[in-house]
Amino acid sequence: MAELLTTDGPPSDLIGAAFPMTILFTLGAAVIVSVLFGRTLAAFGAIFVTCSVLVALLGLNVSVIGLVQIPMNSLYLVAELFGLIVVLAGSFAAVVMAIAWRELGAHSVAPDRR
Repeated sequence: MAELLTTDGPPSDLIGAAFPMTILFTLGAAVIVSVLFGRTLAAFGAIFVTCSVLVALLGLNVSVIGLVQIPMNSLYLVAELFGLIVVLAGSFAAVVMAIAWRELGAHSVAPDRR
């Protein structure tokens, strides 16, 4: 990790090697949030886009963390990063669902029960 901090520019070779892991990480976060908030293909698509944006904004942290040797007593960092993505994506999904619920509820008409 110290070597990465001393280099000028992004480590393109590490990013290229970490790309498959980044995709799996993004899919994993999207699946977890989808199980909690949306069980349709359209909901999964929206959640996957959200998780992709979050991973892209987190940048090299996600891509490179799996390629740097992390001592066993520091594995909580990986779990913390994954948890951060799940919490952020879940919060976003919850807000979107609340807004959609309010909008859909305002336009729906209850059936007449006579």
